[in-house]
Amino acid sequence: MTGGRFLDLSQGAAIMEHFQAKRVTREFTAQISAPSTKVFPLLCPVREYDWLDGWSCDMIYSESGVVERDCIFTTGFLSDGEQIWVTTRYDPENFVKEFLVINPDSRVTKFDVSLTDRGDDTTEGRWRITITALNERGNEFVDRYSEELHRHYMGILVHSLDHYCRTGSTLKLRAHAS
Repeated sequence: MTGGRFLDLSQGAAIMEHFQAKRVTREFTAQISAPSTKVFPLLCPVREYDWLDGWSCDMIYSESGVVERDCIFTTGFLSDGEQIWVTTRYDPENFVKEFLVINPDSRVTKFDVSLTDRGDDTTEGRWRITITALNERGNEFVDRYSEELHRHYMGILVHSLDHYCRTGSTLKLRAHAS
């Protein structure tokens, strides 16, 4: 779908500058060594400190202090700038969460996360990520977000989560400065 912005010309006339937003959807499925009742609460900006090395966020709004519907928090990773996260769906009975992530200078990302308890103390986790560009910088990001890159990032996330579920400790992903 074509969007656009109006440009103000020196004579006061306006013309429409067309921008064609790009979108990509990637999916990832993995097994986690814990039942869904244990995994689901860990997918929370506060609980991610327990298991995701390097995680950092600022809680903006949560009535309970942890993830819930309409929870808002920010992250600020150096390579990506500030991201605003909004929990748009929170369904603990069906183990489903949905986040809308806004990178104001480039894109909007929707994370759909669903967990299925396999009945043997393991969980099948499914992540569906849809990235939509807001401008040309966002289009460049979409172009670079290959299936290989997606598998790499999701592999790190799931490996860290699974490690924590199995051991109760955080998997160290990077060297820490002393």
